[in-house]
Amino acid sequence: ELPANVAYQEFSVPMDFPFHLRQFLPNVFYSPHSAEDLTQRALRLVVLVSVRDIRVGEELFSTYFTVVR
Repeated sequence: ELPANVAYQEFSVPMDFPFHLRQFLPNVFYSPHSAEDLTQRALRLVVLVSVRDIRVGEELFSTYFTVVR
């Protein structure tokens, strides 16, 4: 009934992504003692990207038919 205001976007985190920022990625094991192990792993995420301006407090609506590759 309501039009989507966000779309799903697949994203590959580059291998040279700064290690100290990986702690802010969702669902990623992070330990400051395992830098070598984590930098060798490929990481794929699905992020939400706005398809128009979104106002503060506005609910996000998506559809599974808007996957952007």
